[in-house]
Amino acid sequence: MSAEFQGGNELYSGDLPDHGHLARRADLLWAGMPKAERANRDSFFFTNVTPEMDDFNQSSKNGVCDRIEDAVFSDVGIEDLKVSVFGGLVFQVDDRLYRGIRLPRKY
Repeated sequence: MSAEFQGGNELYSGDLPDHGHLARRADLLWAGMPKAERANRDSFFFTNVTPEMDDFNQSSKNGVCDRIEDAVFSDVGIEDLKVSVFGGLVFQVDDRLYRGIRLPRKY
């Protein structure tokens, strides 16, 4: 994707409270140590990061995103964990514009 359609560190500096992960880091660490270490690093690439307001994302603020993730894993046994989750952004014409980038309200 062209750089003109991507946000970087400049998007997250200042008053935007949070970097949300489309796939949370802890859920990617299921392989052996070398693969888990790489997945940990890869989870912080901007292709897996989305701008979010802190009250949507953070567990300390009872964010809905964190509660959904916890609910998915409360229904499955960790030993038999086989869950496919597809995440992404749903943009709307009335999403808030921040530094030239729309902040989605739906995921």
